[in-house]
Amino acid sequence: MLVYSATKQEFVDDVRSNRIGEIIENEVFRKLNKNSPKSEFVSWENSLRYMFQVLIDPEIPSSARVAIEYNIPLTNRRVDFILTGRNKDFQDSAVIIELKQWSEVEKTTKDAIVKTFPNYHHA
Repeated sequence: MLVYSATKQEFVDDVRSNRIGEIIENEVFRKLNKNSPKSEFVSWENSLRYMFQVLIDPEIPSSARVAIEYNIPLTNRRVDFILTGRNKDFQDSAVIIELKQWSEVEKTTKDAIVKTFPNYHHA
């Protein structure tokens, strides 16, 4: 299940109008029947503004699709942000982005594991 699904242009408009956090919060309640903690709301507001800065690139078509908070079936895990569309060769493509509120990160010797300290004021 998706909490938020829109075209790139709709996403850009929702961020520009300062409504994206509220829209996602309302959809989490409507679709998942749960209230979002304030820290999660702040995280959406901060992280999605950065994604807005990435997506205003004119080389990304306005028709590209944005999916936020995709619930992975049979788990209680979610993917933060997915961008889908066609690449320059007109092949279907998807980019999966995990948004973090990290201020620092350190590499570890373990595969796909990092050491970090969260910072809820910066994305």
